[in-house]
Amino acid sequence: MEKMALRNEIRALQSIGRNGCVYSNGTPGEIIPFVDCFVPGELRIDLYSREREINGTGNTSDDWDVDECCARLMIIPFEQTLQGFRRAYRLARMCARLPRYQSRLAFALR
Repeated sequence: MEKMALRNEIRALQSIGRNGCVYSNGTPGEIIPFVDCFVPGELRIDLYSREREINGTGNTSDDWDVDECCARLMIIPFEQTLQGFRRAYRLARMCARLPRYQSRLAFALR
């Protein structure tokens, strides 16, 4: 079951890279919001958008700060194997589910 869920997550990440969209159906393989993969071997967590959603600001407002968004991107490099992806994505899921953005955590992971 876990292997199937991981495959669904990998497909969803590949879909993000190709199409810029996610199709989720609520299964255990549902992709975690704010995590994407545009460069092979790197997972990216958009902490700026996540924090705006948590605060209720939303991500369509006119006060979007591009520089701040780039500064808060967390990039997790991984070995391009199933095990390497699994480790990186596990860390990305953990970071994306934190109740609040922790700047010390982002600094420690760099």
